[in-house]
Amino acid sequence: MIVVVLISILAVIAAPAMRVARDDRMAFDYARQIQQMATRAKSRASGRGAAHLLIAGPSGVRGRVWLFEALDNTAAPLGPNPASSCRTVGQWAPIIGYVPTAPAATNLTAMVEGLELNAPINIDPDIKAEFAITDPTDPLTLVVTPALAVCVTPNGTVYAAEGATMGAAITNMQARAPFTGIAEIRITRSEGGSPKGLSRNVTLAGAAAARIHSK
Repeated sequence: MIVVVLISILAVIAAPAMRVARDDRMAFDYARQIQQMATRAKSRASGRGAAHLLIAGPSGVRGRVWLFEALDNTAAPLGPNPASSCRTVGQWAPIIGYVPTAPAATNLTAMVEGLELNAPINIDPDIKAEFAITDPTDPLTLVVTPALAVCVTPNGTVYAAEGATMGAAITNMQARAPFTGIAEIRITRSEGGSPKGLSRNVTLAGAAAARIHSK
């Protein structure tokens, strides 16, 4: 009986620490998925000859990140084929109304992969995504934004911009010069609405490789 009581006491003491470790690991795994998405965007763009768009924005209170490939709008059976431009008018229009559970057929874009943080598994750890990008008027300052669009072409040129919505971020991205600043997708845990523990940040610096750092 004494052994059972001692084991129970130790379990009660260890449970909170185990939960924190689990939640922190989950946040890091999300950050790693986003880093891999950004890496695949560049490798696929080069290999397939198609522009790839990493689009991040609101979904409930936690956010989402998607990766799309540009297509040339050619009908089957001759297409659709890869399209190399990030800035063709209307190129990313299908994304605005995109619903993962019921994707509409389109010859302009193809969904590659995505990460949805506003999911039941995140209710307890309350893991959220926050997006930031270099201020266009001050290259030394990162500003938080509701949505972020980062597009890479087959030759490695990157375009990026912020926006109040994913659609606005895409519109701004298509009007900008090639991106030489820094964009970040920050994955954080929350408790009672306040950040808790380390933030896992995926940094996208122009044409450089995406990396993760903790803060």
